[in-house]
Amino acid sequence: VLTTAFLVAIVSFVSAAKADASAAAPACGNISPGAATCDLEILKYANGTPRNFDADAIAGFTPQQLAKAYNLPAVAPGLPIIAVVAAFGDPDIASDLKTYSKKFGLPVLLKCHGPIAASEVACLLAVNGKGGKKLPSGTGWAPIYALDAELAHGLCPNCSLLLVEAKTNAQKDLYKAVNTAAALGANVIALSWEAQECAKEKKDDATYFTHPGVAIVASSGSGSYQSCSTFTSTLCFPASSPHVTAVGGTSLFLKGDGTYDHEVADLDDSNGCSGYEPKPNWQPDLGGCSRRTVADVAFVADPSTGVAVFNSVGCNKGKDCWFVYGGTAVGAPAIAAVYALAGVVPGDKFGSEIPYESGNASNLHDITSGSDGTCSPPYLCTAVPGYDGPSGLGTPNGAGAFAATAPK
Repeated sequence: VLTTAFLVAIVSFVSAAKADASAAAPACGNISPGAATCDLEILKYANGTPRNFDADAIAGFTPQQLAKAYNLPAVAPGLPIIAVVAAFGDPDIASDLKTYSKKFGLPVLLKCHGPIAASEVACLLAVNGKGGKKLPSGTGWAPIYALDAELAHGLCPNCSLLLVEAKTNAQKDLYKAVNTAAALGANVIALSWEAQECAKEKKDDATYFTHPGVAIVASSGSGSYQSCSTFTSTLCFPASSPHVTAVGGTSLFLKGDGTYDHEVADLDDSNGCSGYEPKPNWQPDLGGCSRRTVADVAFVADPSTGVAVFNSVGCNKGKDCWFVYGGTAVGAPAIAAVYALAGVVPGDKFGSEIPYESGNASNLHDITSGSDGTCSPPYLCTAVPGYDGPSGLGTPNGAGAFAATAPK
């Protein structure tokens, strides 16, 4: 039960964190050619170490707060499978997810017995990038597994979770793992990482990210307008794929009763005009970019209004291991869960086109303030009424914008 005192503590914490402009640090290092990095930022102390909390004084939004703020349904129809594709591994993810679930009164996911797609109950399964049982070593991306698994489960408690662990963060390993997730029956795939756009990405797009009937959701990137990388282009892939729903970031503010108040486009949010991908016919052409623009939708990303996550890897023997995570990495598992809550994507559609067809003013929060840079035309980097680059069409107000048929 979330008490008034707890909500006041959250507000006080957010205010204090906002006062420190350098209150967060990247979790996975810088992007490099041929590899990917995650889009996660962790709230930190002044000395640069991650700021940790004990179980009685956690900070960051809880799954119940997020569900209430975004007006989400409690469960999904059927037993959808949400896949998390990331690099390396997290040997503690099952126990960490159990701790998270018990803290917030969620059902505990047990290990799947047999193929996840054949399970009659929601379950948890971890496989390597080829679908095998031998999981990769290394825990450099453990925070991503904790964030993605916990938030996906927190927002969709009756969804099964499939963790596909690529052996490295090389693009080829992660991309192949996406195909593995689809082959194992995932209805939704969450990608909280970015790689550099390049001339061959259209081939990669066709080979690894063209899965009609599966909603693939990727974070838009970290940085600011057109600053994802300094190598060959300006944006992050796979968010720039027309077959992927790209999620931008916001700062989220609630009313005293925990309901939605407003959001502001996050300053540290990479977006813009793709250097290679064509503009899909369902995306509006508002001028200034004849190709694919990023993002499509948005979710809270500012670490100062971030989400509560339990991650015991490298953390004081499992004690005081609650953290506040932010960055556009948050949006990938969150919006993946919203797709699952909305229902299965039809086999003749890509998840990325659905919000453009089903979204309207009643089931999306239109973000109209905030910016992540300077650009022309302004909508590419500044939140404006209707579609814009930083927040896309807006943030969820219910799951209707992510359902193939808009509710009447």
